[in-house]
Amino acid sequence: MGAMTKQSPAYLAIVFVSLVVALLAFGQAVTLAWLSQFPAWQPELASLQFRFWLFFSAGLTALVVGTAAVWRWVRQQNREHR
Repeated sequence: MGAMTKQSPAYLAIVFVSLVVALLAFGQAVTLAWLSQFPAWQPELASLQFRFWLFFSAGLTALVVGTAAVWRWVRQQNREHR
């Protein structure tokens, strides 16, 4: 029972880092989408679009990892209390 309790900070750290990464990635994606609206960036539009989708998918991946960590942590807590 003690070993499972020691894993709680690890799950919380994974969730925290995942949320920070998701916030930063989505922020970068929004910035790239905003930059693509300016005519000066039109020659690099394909590069901006690629980087937008790269950061957007990184943000989604971080959210999935964080959600999975929360789900696993909750399931472990439920098993401990049975």
